[in-house]
Amino acid sequence: MKNSKVLKVVLIVAGLVGMAVGGANLFIPVEFNASSGIELGKNISLINEMRASGGGLLLSGIIIFLGAFVSRLSFTSTLLATILYLGYGFSRLFSMMVDGMPSHNLVSVAVFEIVVGLISIFVLYKYKLD
Repeated sequence: MKNSKVLKVVLIVAGLVGMAVGGANLFIPVEFNASSGIELGKNISLINEMRASGGGLLLSGIIIFLGAFVSRLSFTSTLLATILYLGYGFSRLFSMMVDGMPSHNLVSVAVFEIVVGLISIFVLYKYKLD
């Protein structure tokens, strides 16, 4: 992919958010989810599930972030950011249609995820390999 400041900023932001959210879900899942009104309680299986997805998100965020600095990873990182953020965002929209509206915080998160995913598609198209 071509070297671009816009691409780097997108990958840095998308990577840092992925690392922060993933790290919080991995290391402090009960507290982190409570900030959105989600009560995990002492359900060990649910906490285990949150930590597992947190680890995957943390590692995805690291790969996305590295794409801003390692040119060989730029395409992969941008593709991963697109899939990750649109996957989460559209899955939240599906849940809203099927299950009803979650907390305002989670609706805002869905909007953010879709925006980051769409921006990732834009930079993927704009800075693709020639």
